[in-house]
Amino acid sequence: MTITSEPTAPLFTVVGATGAQGASTIHALKASTKAYRIRAITRDPSKPAAKKLEDLGCELVEADIDTKAGATKAFAGSDYVFGMTLSDYDVNPNEYQKGQVQVDAAKAAGVKTFIWSSELHLGRLSGGKIKVPLFDVKAEVADYARSVGLNIIEVCPGAFVSSYINHFPPRKQADGSYLISVPLNSDTKLPPIDVESDFGRYVVAALETNRTTPVLVASEYITAAEIAEVFSKVSGQNVKFSKAEDEPFRQRLAAFVGEGRAAHILNMNTAYRTIGYYAQQDLADSNAILSTPARTFSQSLEARKDDVLKAMGL
Repeated sequence: MTITSEPTAPLFTVVGATGAQGASTIHALKASTKAYRIRAITRDPSKPAAKKLEDLGCELVEADIDTKAGATKAFAGSDYVFGMTLSDYDVNPNEYQKGQVQVDAAKAAGVKTFIWSSELHLGRLSGGKIKVPLFDVKAEVADYARSVGLNIIEVCPGAFVSSYINHFPPRKQADGSYLISVPLNSDTKLPPIDVESDFGRYVVAALETNRTTPVLVASEYITAAEIAEVFSKVSGQNVKFSKAEDEPFRQRLAAFVGEGRAAHILNMNTAYRTIGYYAQQDLADSNAILSTPARTFSQSLEARKDDVLKAMGL
Protein backbone atom coordinates (compact mmCIF):
# COMPACT_ATOMS: atom_id res chain seq x y z
CA MET A 1 0.00 0.00 0.00
CA THR A 2 1.44 3.35 -0.96
CA ILE A 3 1.28 6.31 1.38
CA THR A 4 -1.76 8.35 0.51
CA SER A 5 -2.74 11.99 0.55
CA GLU A 6 -6.47 11.24 0.54
CA PRO A 7 -8.06 13.39 3.27
CA THR A 8 -10.32 10.52 4.37
CA ALA A 9 -7.32 8.39 5.37
CA PRO A 10 -6.18 8.63 9.01
CA LEU A 11 -3.21 10.90 9.70
CA PHE A 12 -0.34 9.13 11.46
CA THR A 13 2.30 11.49 12.83
CA VAL A 14 5.78 10.12 13.50
CA VAL A 15 8.21 11.75 15.93
CA GLY A 16 11.89 11.17 15.23
CA ALA A 17 11.05 10.38 11.63
CA THR A 18 14.65 10.42 10.39
CA GLY A 19 15.93 8.23 13.24
CA ALA A 20 15.96 4.44 13.38
CA GLN A 21 12.65 3.95 15.23
CA GLY A 22 10.74 6.64 13.36
CA ALA A 23 11.95 5.64 9.91
CA SER A 24 11.20 1.99 10.64
CA THR A 25 7.67 2.96 11.66
CA ILE A 26 7.13 4.92 8.44
CA HIS A 27 8.30 2.02 6.26
CA ALA A 28 6.01 -0.35 8.16
CA LEU A 29 3.07 2.00 7.63
CA LYS A 30 3.89 2.09 3.93
CA ALA A 31 3.83 -1.72 3.85
CA SER A 32 0.49 -1.96 5.67
CA THR A 33 -2.62 -3.12 3.83
CA LYS A 34 -4.34 -0.04 5.26
CA ALA A 35 -3.92 3.45 3.85
CA TYR A 36 -2.43 6.22 5.97
CA ARG A 37 -1.45 9.81 5.54
CA ILE A 38 1.94 10.16 7.19
CA ARG A 39 3.36 13.28 8.77
CA ALA A 40 7.09 13.07 9.42
CA ILE A 41 8.38 15.37 12.16
CA THR A 42 11.94 16.65 11.82
CA ARG A 43 14.00 19.54 13.09
CA ASP A 44 15.77 19.80 9.73
CA PRO A 45 13.69 19.09 6.61
CA SER A 46 16.73 19.73 4.41
CA LYS A 47 18.50 16.56 5.62
CA PRO A 48 18.83 13.81 2.98
CA ALA A 49 16.95 11.39 5.25
CA ALA A 50 14.03 13.83 5.45
CA LYS A 51 14.01 14.31 1.70
CA LYS A 52 13.77 10.55 1.24
CA LEU A 53 10.68 10.47 3.43
CA GLU A 54 9.16 13.31 1.42
CA ASP A 55 9.82 11.31 -1.75
CA LEU A 56 7.87 8.41 -0.21
CA GLY A 57 4.85 10.69 0.08
CA CYS A 58 5.18 11.86 3.68
CA GLU A 59 4.23 15.35 4.75
CA LEU A 60 7.34 16.91 6.27
CA VAL A 61 6.74 19.18 9.25
CA GLU A 62 9.59 21.09 10.81
CA ALA A 63 9.07 21.29 14.57
CA ASP A 64 10.96 21.21 17.85
CA ILE A 65 8.99 18.45 19.51
CA ASP A 66 10.46 19.27 22.93
CA THR A 67 8.51 22.55 23.11
CA LYS A 68 4.79 23.06 23.62
CA ALA A 69 4.51 25.15 20.46
CA GLY A 70 6.44 22.61 18.41
CA ALA A 71 4.47 19.61 19.67
CA THR A 72 1.16 21.44 19.18
CA LYS A 73 2.12 22.21 15.59
CA ALA A 74 3.32 18.67 14.98
CA PHE A 75 0.24 16.87 16.32
CA ALA A 76 -2.54 19.15 15.04
CA GLY A 77 -5.18 17.10 13.23
CA SER A 78 -3.45 13.76 13.91
CA ASP A 79 -5.43 10.56 14.39
CA TYR A 80 -2.42 8.58 15.59
CA VAL A 81 0.99 9.60 16.92
CA PHE A 82 4.18 7.64 17.43
CA GLY A 83 6.06 9.43 20.19
CA MET A 84 9.52 8.92 21.63
CA THR A 85 12.35 10.64 23.46
CA LEU A 86 16.06 10.06 23.21
CA SER A 87 17.48 8.74 26.47
CA ASP A 88 18.87 11.52 28.63
CA TYR A 89 22.00 10.11 30.27
CA ASP A 90 22.78 13.11 32.42
CA VAL A 91 19.65 14.93 33.53
CA ASN A 92 16.88 12.34 33.63
CA PRO A 93 14.04 14.68 34.70
CA ASN A 94 14.44 16.46 31.36
CA GLU A 95 13.36 13.34 29.51
CA TYR A 96 10.18 13.04 31.58
CA GLN A 97 9.34 16.67 30.88
CA LYS A 98 9.86 16.15 27.14
CA GLY A 99 7.55 13.15 27.28
CA GLN A 100 4.93 15.20 29.12
CA VAL A 101 5.04 17.82 26.37
CA GLN A 102 4.21 15.19 23.77
CA VAL A 103 1.44 13.65 25.87
CA ASP A 104 -0.17 17.02 26.56
CA ALA A 105 -0.04 17.98 22.88
CA ALA A 106 -1.51 14.65 21.81
CA LYS A 107 -4.33 14.99 24.35
CA ALA A 108 -5.08 18.57 23.28
CA ALA A 109 -5.12 17.54 19.60
CA GLY A 110 -7.68 14.80 20.24
CA VAL A 111 -5.33 12.05 19.10
CA LYS A 112 -7.15 8.70 19.07
CA THR A 113 -4.12 6.57 19.95
CA PHE A 114 -0.67 7.58 21.18
CA ILE A 115 1.94 4.89 20.50
CA TRP A 116 4.82 5.47 22.90
CA SER A 117 8.36 4.07 22.70
CA SER A 118 8.50 2.91 26.29
CA GLU A 119 10.16 0.33 28.54
CA LEU A 120 8.98 -1.77 31.45
CA HIS A 121 9.40 -0.15 34.86
CA LEU A 122 12.08 -2.39 36.33
CA GLY A 123 12.05 -0.42 39.58
CA ARG A 124 8.49 -1.53 40.26
CA LEU A 125 8.93 -5.03 38.85
CA SER A 126 11.92 -5.62 41.16
CA GLY A 127 10.01 -4.40 44.18
CA GLY A 128 12.32 -1.43 44.43
CA LYS A 129 15.45 -3.59 44.65
CA ILE A 130 16.93 -2.03 41.54
CA LYS A 131 16.15 1.21 39.75
CA VAL A 132 16.86 1.74 36.07
CA PRO A 133 16.24 5.43 35.36
CA LEU A 134 16.59 5.13 31.57
CA PHE A 135 13.80 2.52 31.53
CA ASP A 136 11.66 3.72 34.41
CA VAL A 137 11.30 7.30 33.11
CA LYS A 138 9.74 6.06 29.87
CA ALA A 139 7.24 3.95 31.80
CA GLU A 140 6.43 6.96 33.99
CA VAL A 141 5.60 9.03 30.89
CA ALA A 142 3.16 6.25 29.94
CA ASP A 143 1.67 6.45 33.44
CA TYR A 144 1.18 10.17 32.96
CA ALA A 145 -0.53 9.62 29.61
CA ARG A 146 -3.03 7.26 31.19
CA SER A 147 -3.60 9.68 34.07
CA VAL A 148 -4.80 12.37 31.66
CA GLY A 149 -7.04 9.94 29.81
CA LEU A 150 -4.97 9.50 26.66
CA ASN A 151 -5.36 6.17 24.88
CA ILE A 152 -1.82 4.79 24.82
CA ILE A 153 -0.03 1.75 23.43
CA GLU A 154 3.43 1.08 24.83
CA VAL A 155 6.01 -0.48 22.51
CA CYS A 156 9.12 -1.47 24.45
CA PRO A 157 12.17 -2.03 22.24
CA GLY A 158 14.63 -4.73 23.18
CA ALA A 159 18.41 -4.44 22.96
CA PHE A 160 19.39 -2.87 19.64
CA VAL A 161 21.32 -5.24 17.38
CA SER A 162 23.14 -2.18 16.02
CA SER A 163 24.62 -1.54 19.48
CA TYR A 164 26.36 -4.92 19.49
CA ILE A 165 27.92 -4.06 16.15
CA ASN A 166 28.71 -0.37 16.62
CA HIS A 167 29.46 -0.07 20.35
CA PHE A 168 30.31 -3.49 21.80
CA PRO A 169 31.72 -5.61 18.96
CA PRO A 170 34.18 -8.43 19.61
CA ARG A 171 37.72 -7.10 20.16
CA LYS A 172 40.80 -8.84 18.83
CA GLN A 173 43.11 -10.36 21.45
CA ALA A 174 46.84 -11.02 21.40
CA ASP A 175 46.35 -14.69 20.49
CA GLY A 176 44.25 -13.77 17.45
CA SER A 177 40.90 -14.68 19.00
CA TYR A 178 38.11 -12.16 19.65
CA LEU A 179 36.45 -11.28 22.93
CA ILE A 180 33.14 -9.77 23.98
CA SER A 181 33.49 -8.49 27.52
CA VAL A 182 30.59 -6.76 29.26
CA PRO A 183 29.34 -6.98 32.88
CA LEU A 184 26.88 -9.82 32.28
CA ASN A 185 26.86 -13.47 33.25
CA SER A 186 27.35 -15.88 30.36
CA ASP A 187 23.75 -17.09 30.81
CA THR A 188 22.21 -13.61 31.08
CA LYS A 189 19.34 -13.48 28.60
CA LEU A 190 18.92 -10.48 26.31
CA PRO A 191 16.11 -9.69 23.84
CA PRO A 192 17.69 -8.29 20.64
CA ILE A 193 15.74 -6.30 18.06
CA ASP A 194 16.75 -5.31 14.56
CA VAL A 195 15.25 -1.83 14.81
CA GLU A 196 15.60 -0.82 11.18
CA SER A 197 14.04 -4.04 9.91
CA ASP A 198 11.40 -4.84 12.50
CA PHE A 199 10.65 -2.17 15.10
CA GLY A 200 8.04 -0.40 12.98
CA ARG A 201 6.24 -3.65 12.25
CA TYR A 202 5.50 -4.05 15.96
CA VAL A 203 4.26 -0.44 16.12
CA VAL A 204 1.85 -0.84 13.22
CA ALA A 205 0.69 -4.30 14.30
CA ALA A 206 0.05 -3.01 17.83
CA LEU A 207 -2.16 -0.25 16.45
CA GLU A 208 -4.01 -2.43 13.97
CA THR A 209 -4.69 -5.18 16.54
CA ASN A 210 -5.87 -2.67 19.17
CA ARG A 211 -3.19 -3.71 21.64
CA THR A 212 -3.92 -2.83 25.27
CA THR A 213 -0.86 -4.24 27.05
CA PRO A 214 2.80 -3.32 26.47
CA VAL A 215 4.43 -4.85 23.39
CA LEU A 216 7.83 -6.38 24.06
CA VAL A 217 9.69 -5.64 20.85
CA ALA A 218 12.09 -8.55 20.42
CA SER A 219 11.99 -11.85 18.55
CA GLU A 220 13.76 -14.03 21.12
CA TYR A 221 15.92 -14.25 24.21
CA ILE A 222 19.58 -15.04 23.61
CA THR A 223 22.31 -15.41 26.22
CA ALA A 224 25.53 -13.41 26.28
CA ALA A 225 27.47 -16.57 25.48
CA GLU A 226 25.19 -17.32 22.53
CA ILE A 227 25.77 -13.79 21.21
CA ALA A 228 29.48 -14.59 21.01
CA GLU A 229 28.69 -17.84 19.21
CA VAL A 230 26.66 -15.98 16.59
CA PHE A 231 29.49 -13.52 16.01
CA SER A 232 31.80 -16.53 15.53
CA LYS A 233 29.46 -18.05 12.96
CA VAL A 234 28.97 -14.83 10.99
CA SER A 235 32.58 -13.63 11.08
CA GLY A 236 34.32 -16.99 10.77
CA GLN A 237 36.51 -16.05 13.75
CA ASN A 238 36.90 -17.53 17.22
CA VAL A 239 34.76 -15.23 19.39
CA LYS A 240 34.46 -15.83 23.12
CA PHE A 241 32.49 -14.17 25.91
CA SER A 242 33.99 -13.11 29.24
CA LYS A 243 32.21 -11.31 32.06
CA ALA A 244 33.72 -7.89 32.76
CA GLU A 245 34.01 -6.70 36.34
CA ASP A 246 31.72 -3.75 37.07
CA GLU A 247 34.08 -1.01 38.17
CA PRO A 248 36.87 -1.59 35.63
CA PHE A 249 34.21 -1.73 32.91
CA ARG A 250 32.68 1.54 34.08
CA GLN A 251 36.06 3.26 34.21
CA ARG A 252 37.05 2.11 30.72
CA LEU A 253 33.70 3.16 29.30
CA ALA A 254 33.75 6.56 31.02
CA ALA A 255 36.96 7.43 29.20
CA PHE A 256 35.03 7.24 25.92
CA VAL A 257 31.44 8.23 26.72
CA GLY A 258 31.68 10.24 29.96
CA GLU A 259 30.87 9.42 33.57
CA GLY A 260 27.10 9.87 33.35
CA ARG A 261 26.56 7.64 30.35
CA ALA A 262 28.98 5.00 31.65
CA ALA A 263 27.17 4.84 35.00
CA HIS A 264 23.79 4.37 33.29
CA ILE A 265 25.12 1.65 30.98
CA LEU A 266 26.57 -0.25 33.94
CA ASN A 267 23.28 0.20 35.81
CA MET A 268 21.35 -1.33 32.90
CA ASN A 269 23.70 -4.30 32.67
CA THR A 270 23.34 -4.86 36.41
CA ALA A 271 19.57 -4.96 35.94
CA TYR A 272 19.83 -7.37 33.01
CA ARG A 273 21.78 -9.92 35.05
CA THR A 274 19.57 -9.60 38.14
CA ILE A 275 15.93 -9.04 37.19
CA GLY A 276 16.30 -9.35 33.40
CA TYR A 277 15.73 -6.91 30.53
CA TYR A 278 11.97 -7.52 30.53
CA ALA A 279 11.97 -9.13 33.97
CA GLN A 280 12.01 -12.39 31.96
CA GLN A 281 8.46 -11.89 30.70
CA ASP A 282 7.40 -14.18 27.85
CA LEU A 283 7.76 -12.75 24.34
CA ALA A 284 5.26 -15.04 22.63
CA ASP A 285 2.20 -12.83 23.12
CA SER A 286 3.97 -9.78 21.69
CA ASN A 287 5.29 -11.67 18.68
CA ALA A 288 1.88 -13.15 17.95
CA ILE A 289 0.71 -9.79 16.58
CA LEU A 290 3.19 -9.93 13.67
CA SER A 291 2.13 -11.46 10.37
CA THR A 292 5.66 -12.81 9.82
CA PRO A 293 8.39 -13.33 12.43
CA ALA A 294 10.92 -10.65 13.28
CA ARG A 295 14.56 -11.37 12.58
CA THR A 296 16.52 -13.43 15.06
CA PHE A 297 19.90 -12.16 16.25
CA SER A 298 21.63 -14.56 13.89
CA GLN A 299 19.55 -13.40 10.92
CA SER A 300 20.23 -9.77 11.82
CA LEU A 301 24.01 -10.23 11.92
CA GLU A 302 23.95 -12.20 8.68
CA ALA A 303 22.06 -9.34 7.03
CA ARG A 304 24.73 -6.93 8.28
CA LYS A 305 27.76 -9.14 7.71
CA ASP A 306 29.78 -6.38 6.06
CA ASP A 307 29.19 -4.11 9.05
CA VAL A 308 30.11 -6.92 11.46
CA LEU A 309 33.40 -7.61 9.67
CA LYS A 310 34.22 -3.89 9.55
CA ALA A 311 33.51 -3.46 13.26
CA MET A 312 35.82 -6.38 14.01
CA GLY A 313 38.55 -4.90 11.82
CA LEU A 314 38.32 -7.68 9.23
